[in-house]
Amino acid sequence: MTEKRRLTGKMDGKLSDRQEAFKQKRKTDSLEANSMIVLALTMCANVLGVLFQSLAGHLLQDTGLFADLNAVMALFNILVLPTTVSSCLIAKYTAVLHAQHEIGKIKSFFFGMIKVLGILALLFSGIMAAAHEAIGKWLHIEDSMVIILAVALAAVTLFSAVFTGGLQGSKAFVLYGVFGLIGPVFKIAAIAASLLFQRKIAGILAVWLFGTLFSYIVGIFLIKKVLGKHKREKAAFDKREMGLYILKLIVANAGVILISNIDVLMVKHNFNAEAGLYSGARMLGYSITYLTNTFVIVLFPMVAGSAGEEKKNRQLLKKVLVYNVILSIAAVFFLMLFSDLCIKLLLGKEFLMCRQYLVPITAYVLPIGILNLLANYGMAKNSTTYITASMFLGGALAIAGGMIWKESLLLLIWFLALVMWAAVFCNLLYIYRQGRKPEDVRTE
Repeated sequence: MTEKRRLTGKMDGKLSDRQEAFKQKRKTDSLEANSMIVLALTMCANVLGVLFQSLAGHLLQDTGLFADLNAVMALFNILVLPTTVSSCLIAKYTAVLHAQHEIGKIKSFFFGMIKVLGILALLFSGIMAAAHEAIGKWLHIEDSMVIILAVALAAVTLFSAVFTGGLQGSKAFVLYGVFGLIGPVFKIAAIAASLLFQRKIAGILAVWLFGTLFSYIVGIFLIKKVLGKHKREKAAFDKREMGLYILKLIVANAGVILISNIDVLMVKHNFNAEAGLYSGARMLGYSITYLTNTFVIVLFPMVAGSAGEEKKNRQLLKKVLVYNVILSIAAVFFLMLFSDLCIKLLLGKEFLMCRQYLVPITAYVLPIGILNLLANYGMAKNSTTYITASMFLGGALAIAGGMIWKESLLLLIWFLALVMWAAVFCNLLYIYRQGRKPEDVRTE
């Protein structure tokens, strides 16, 4: 009888292990399913984003104006650091609460964040408005209204964090994709409307600003759909833990934004005459990341919602890295084979000379996509020290390179590419060595 019980216990144990393994496999496999959903919707948004740049190139018919537009967009990407941080913060804590089925607490958390973002928007607007003339002078942009509108757009965009972070953290990937489509649609509308304005770039930004405000109306309905009619419950978080996490997010996202946009600003400042052609080549190069960024959106809440499951999270990361490499290589081959066609179709024949920058820009863009993935993986795990330090070091070296190579744009881009690949290698080596350590001695 005892032997029978022992055998039954063993069988039950094996069955339980198998069930748990199957459960974990289903969770892991959902990466592909969710990624396909996000891929379909975000690709629509990305196509619209490329179309925006394409129409701008054709409409402006001036590489100088196109350079101004891209410099403003790079500036905007830097100014939205508070938005990016807030979105990651909301996604992280929403994912945790969602995993615990605390929908009422999510609702309370959202309302609290809206108040905080409102205060940040006012402070941010005041500081940046005071500095707009100096910024315009440094970037060689004469129309001060362009800088003012870029600042206003960045301030208003702060509130989008509630919708993007909330939908991502709730794993409502379809709704996340729907919300992400609204902005690009209005950017296309902005291009069309700019024909009515004498100041073309200012007109584009003005319509874009209106579109952002409109998207919030849609965002409210989408969030309500996710939260349902649950009553608000007070969400109590460890303030010290949250404060430290916010600090990590600020530093980590600042690193990502720095290495992703520093090239445009340096080129506009040091190589103003070549900035238009560089911007065209950069637009084509960055289109490679549109496919790979999809996995980042899905990976973040999956890792954040399964804290402590190191083995599973590393498996997810490995999968995403493999997909990233495969898709990137395919995109690079396509771009190189049909470079002239892509340039003529997307930008116009005025930009054909930008082909000379395509190879070095591609070499620069690919590692940035990987670093963005690794940074988001670290932020989801609340482990960002190493990746952040490496990106800031890379950014510092990039700035130093911009100060040294003021006479050769090609040498500068190749130097930036080398720095970014070195950062990728160091971070992958670090993650590999961390994975080989026993759980109890693993440190950040």
